[in-house]
Amino acid sequence: MRLAVAGALLLLTPAGCAGDLPPLLNPSLSAAQIAALPGKAGVRDAHYVATYGGPDGTVYQTVSGTVQMQPVHGLSQTSSVVPGKGGVQLGETREVGGVVYNQVFPGWSHPRWMSNPAYSGAVWANPIYFDGWGASGGFRVEGQEGSAVDRAWRLVSQAGGTLKPGATIRLWIRQRDGYPLKYRLDFTQATTTIVFDRINSGARVSPPPARDLLPPTGVADVARYAFDGGAIRVLTADYSYRGPLVTPSDTSERLVGVEVYVDAPPTPSLLADPSRWQLISADGTRYPGVTAGAGAWGKGNGGTDLLAFFRVPADAQRPFTLHVVLTDFQKLATPNVVVDALIKLS
Repeated sequence: MRLAVAGALLLLTPAGCAGDLPPLLNPSLSAAQIAALPGKAGVRDAHYVATYGGPDGTVYQTVSGTVQMQPVHGLSQTSSVVPGKGGVQLGETREVGGVVYNQVFPGWSHPRWMSNPAYSGAVWANPIYFDGWGASGGFRVEGQEGSAVDRAWRLVSQAGGTLKPGATIRLWIRQRDGYPLKYRLDFTQATTTIVFDRINSGARVSPPPARDLLPPTGVADVARYAFDGGAIRVLTADYSYRGPLVTPSDTSERLVGVEVYVDAPPTPSLLADPSRWQLISADGTRYPGVTAGAGAWGKGNGGTDLLAFFRVPADAQRPFTLHVVLTDFQKLATPNVVVDALIKLS
């Protein structure tokens, strides 16, 4: 069943109209019982849009995704910073079976994911799981909104836990079926709003494939270089990258992107030195890195995944050789070169 259009319009009705509505349905229900209804309404999945903004209504970040309630809890969401305040897409996050998966380098040719245990704190820490609304306690019925045909309870509570004094939580729950419609958390300086706009559409959430997780296992390397205490693994190479991370200067050149995984323990602390990374073409021409060294740590900080991009002429000849330099970042004043490698690519 999809959430009716009337359910979405319901949220746009001014609160001042509540006094013109008929009496509440099921007036015998307490606020605590109402807050628990979404968890008993037979909702298997729901699509949501969340916004995070200031008290003046300015939106700084948006999130959209799917929450799965049955057979197990899970969510998949993408987030982005609103243009004018960075305009950066932050990538996808999934949570399945108590594990959070964060996408690494959104926009790269091959997806990579980091995994960590999911946070298991108070319900308001992740209100997307609306079956926990009733456990947050302290709600009272503030009013109702909507039309005489389709109405919602509006509940309010003073937020507790580590939230600042004065923070309030409001819930909108549809009266005829107990479906969750909206959640809002108001701080002194910020507001979080979550609107559920589609329910029981059949969406499902699954973990990323094991081969895409960091640290990478069961992945055939493009190239590999061993050094004392670890290895440099070239996981993927895109010889004609077209994506949002870097763009060519003009049509006479193309971008070569290389994903490098430094498979080494956190000690010694290695740092990619982007000023020294180069891509060397078959004729010996050296091309400096456009960007290099931005990385994401693997599980347990046992390694780091890096991206490097190089602008080369459109007719640059392969095979390429990758020049990688790693230094000890604990000696930034006088960096000590730990690895200086030439790695031949295909």
